[in-house]
Amino acid sequence: MNQAKIIVGSTFLVSLFLYGVEQGIGVPYIVKTACKLVLFIGLPLLFYRYSSPPHLTGRKEPWKYPLVCATVSFFAILIAYWLTNDRINFTEIRSYIEMDLGITPVTFYAVGVYIIVGNSWVEEWFFRGFIFQNLLSRGKKRLGYMYSSSLFALYHLASIQGWFSIPLTILILFGLLTIGLVFCFLTERTGTYKGSWLVHIIADIAIIMVALHAFGWY
Repeated sequence: MNQAKIIVGSTFLVSLFLYGVEQGIGVPYIVKTACKLVLFIGLPLLFYRYSSPPHLTGRKEPWKYPLVCATVSFFAILIAYWLTNDRINFTEIRSYIEMDLGITPVTFYAVGVYIIVGNSWVEEWFFRGFIFQNLLSRGKKRLGYMYSSSLFALYHLASIQGWFSIPLTILILFGLLTIGLVFCFLTERTGTYKGSWLVHIIADIAIIMVALHAFGWY
């Protein structure tokens, strides 16, 4: 079977399974995280037992664009929160986090560190390092951009579903798709997913700061 089809098919099934796990009522956050780590890390490693990892050539000044994008994303998230915080029911979101995920104000700090460092890495490893770079190296550039970015956006739907109004949810999905495309561009530009990982880290720092303020946990 064509390797590009294997990548698309297997990653779609993995994401679909994790979507179901995420929607599971009463499933603790640690269980959801463990499933994600096993599948997002394990699938690429299994694939690389039978196929060589992609090797992309980066350009000069590889960190220039990631640093600019990281700075822009940080302030964009803070500004977006400032503009929309009165339209979002953060009390309901906080209740979901505490009751369904079992995350408390005390454990949130540890979860926040994991999200910033660990979760950001595993997502970039999977969506950009595995999906995008492999499709790009096999001459499927357009598919790599659109598929990895679309799957990245739809995967996150499981985390935010029911939190916001339908128009705002659609806007967030469009934003995630755009972010995915930017991450792919950075990966192609630098020849590694580490550039997009840097941006992801900074964006997650801003998101955790927003959550701490919105939930009154700071």
